[in-house]
Amino acid sequence: ARKEGGSAEGAREEALQLAYSALETASRGEGGDGPERFIRRAALLLITAASDEGDPDAVETARQLLIADPSPQVRSAAASAYAILSPSSEAAVFVLCDALLTDEDPAVLAACASALPGAMPAERDRVALLSLQSLEGA
Repeated sequence: ARKEGGSAEGAREEALQLAYSALETASRGEGGDGPERFIRRAALLLITAASDEGDPDAVETARQLLIADPSPQVRSAAASAYAILSPSSEAAVFVLCDALLTDEDPAVLAACASALPGAMPAERDRVALLSLQSLEGA
């Protein structure tokens, strides 16, 4: 059983390396809604599935794609991935709220809105108040 566990861990690490490599390569393309968006989205889905919650590289990858990817399909997937990967925290709430304020695509806005409750920490009333206060200053 020990050998299988090692093999599974090795396969997971290899899958993550391939996903990050594919994401990097597809991000160098023309971007936008070109065919590279399918590769970026698939790589993000693989990273999300193979990473542990709170993995800093995976969380940052999802955050970067949410705020900067030219494709709404990738940004929508990134909102969901960010909520899954990011432990419930004020930072997660702020990132999703910021995307709600700055993105114009309806699918991205819907993904952020549906991901938001999962990002709320246990003290969500306090975080909601902080979020609303930060929105007032925007």
